Amino acid sequence: MQYNFLTNVETIKRSCRPLTQTSGFFRSAVVAMFAVFICCTTSYGQIQERAMRTPVRRQTVMRPTFNSNYDNYSKTGSSLNVGSRPTLPAVVNPFERFQGEVSPIESDMIQDAKDNRFDRYSLFEAALIAAGNTDAAKLEDYKRQYNNRVYQLSQLIPQNASELQKARIILEYLHREMFREYLLESSNIGAIFDSGIYNCVTGATLFNSLARQFGVRAVALELPGHAMSRVYLSDGSYYDVETTCAVWFQLQDYPGKQEQVIARMLEAGAASQVVDAPVVRRPINDVELVAKLYYNRGVEALNKENFAGAMHCNAKALVLDSKSATAKGNFLATLNNWAINESKDAHYDYAMRILRQGMKIDPNYPIFKNNHVHIYHQWIEQLCKESRYEEAVALSRQAMAEAPNEEHFRKLEAYALMGVQRMAAARASAAQPSEPVTTTVGYPHQ
Repeated sequence: MQYNFLTNVETIKRSCRPLTQTSGFFRSAVVAMFAVFICCTTSYGQIQERAMRTPVRRQTVMRPTFNSNYDNYSKTGSSLNVGSRPTLPAVVNPFERFQGEVSPIESDMIQDAKDNRFDRYSLFEAALIAAGNTDAAKLEDYKRQYNNRVYQLSQLIPQNASELQKARIILEYLHREMFREYLLESSNIGAIFDSGIYNCVTGATLFNSLARQFGVRAVALELPGHAMSRVYLSDGSYYDVETTCAVWFQLQDYPGKQEQVIARMLEAGAASQVVDAPVVRRPINDVELVAKLYYNRGVEALNKENFAGAMHCNAKALVLDSKSATAKGNFLATLNNWAINESKDAHYDYAMRILRQGMKIDPNYPIFKNNHVHIYHQWIEQLCKESRYEEAVALSRQAMAEAPNEEHFRKLEAYALMGVQRMAAARASAAQPSEPVTTTVGYPHQ
């Protein structure tokens, strides 16, 4: 937080006699005190300004180090000085150490959500930051555009409109004036203002944020691979809104057609595998909704094989919503796929370090056990091909220590020991002195 000390010269002139009218000693004292005040003010202001200009280190390495004391790793990123907020007790969240380095404003937003709600940030601001918009000037521009949209809606919504009428005006305004193209991978709410691209999460986020500006209580709904909104009415009932559908309210008298719209969205969200189970619409709070933005960014990064980026995004999603099964599943899948990808390039040590981190998070994740054997097998086999049998034996015993019940590691050890014996036999054979060879001596002619 930057403190600016402004000196109003005219105010000083009105409240004090001119210095030329004071005695010499008193005039000198006043001048000295005023000089000290100006110096202190300037110095403190420069210190604060220097602190605000300190560059933020960003994660640029695609392969962060996994080491033996990684469990004790603590993130040392900067954060905004918010003084007035009481310090919350530390909450143990195993995913915090996987977030990577974050900008000060993102760190502050995540800290603000520690009590499972946003106190210093609006839903719109938090969604912008979670989407990666951390530049102060850009954030201010988006907020200015947002306020302009609120003003335009205020001209369209009658003062005596019901909650449902307000919700309809807002949704139809969004599709008429702002939403241009639905794109499943678009998780940046700022893209709606830039180009009109949106998806179910950003659409529901903007709808909810605008609805609240006009006294409508709107919350997000989580479905398998999809997000909607729910509007609570004054009579105690509620009405679910599919924010991706421009004609949703025109289908108000046709609930069957509305369900078909939702079913198509579930298919688009790759959730068709849950057709045999009842689709549950779970209300989620703002913090959990913002976590979905991080989750979506993690999916996008994983599809591009940006494993470090996917790990960081899913970790942030789990810091905000530790109960999210989908975010945890993608976090573990990221570590698994990352380890396999590294093993293909023969980076076995690094691959195993990645896999061990996942096994610490969830030792019962079934794929980890299979790939734990697979990577060790490849690693030991490679050492044997290079005739490094003693290293292969040591590695197989390390593998057995990590998984004592895995019989395959005993077979690998036996294979490596055979190589050690062959090497020993070869060395022994090479060390034997050669047999003497006699030759026929020719005698001189007599």
